[in-house]
Amino acid sequence: DKGDLAAAEKYFTEALKLDPENFRIMHSLAQVKFRLEKYPEANDLIEKILAMPVITGKKVLVKIKGNPDPLEAELVDETVVIRDVSKNNMRNYLAPVPKKPIPHYRFFFYNTGKMELVPKHAATFQYMGVPRPVHDQVVQLESKVKNRLIAASGGDAVGEMVALDGGCFQMGSEKGAPDERPVHEVCVSAFKIDKYEVTQKAFQ
Repeated sequence: DKGDLAAAEKYFTEALKLDPENFRIMHSLAQVKFRLEKYPEANDLIEKILAMPVITGKKVLVKIKGNPDPLEAELVDETVVIRDVSKNNMRNYLAPVPKKPIPHYRFFFYNTGKMELVPKHAATFQYMGVPRPVHDQVVQLESKVKNRLIAASGGDAVGEMVALDGGCFQMGSEKGAPDERPVHEVCVSAFKIDKYEVTQKAFQ
């Protein structure tokens, strides 16, 4: 539905303004723009992602409230829910209180060599590069976008072709390299060829 896609485009565009280096938002926005046939805009986003370093695993920089220095870690789980069993008033002792879920990140911190749960409200993280699986997905999307851009650049016009007559000619040389000997006759049928050279850039 075009309306849903337009709404998604607006949402991801606003999100990217708040976090301009977030490759996940870029990837989602590029996918939406591809479906909206906004191929040049999708291509710009893809090129930004592919210019980022590729990482194995999920290496991240974690910023924890109260700690000015970011910590290098591996993101193990992005959402781990822990129930809040705290009791903060007398009523809690008289009647059961519904347990409140608290979302956490699970990180493996390289500096301590330990796995830790960190409440989401107390930390933010940033990837140190693009994980290989995501990079591969972006490369696949790039191929689709490039194909559409090439097709769009040609429009509906048919390239001008030049007809060449068939015939026979001598190929090889007695004085050349071994694979050029002996001189032999080669015959080809009539064929057509594009009048203009196809450049490597256009081919890609």
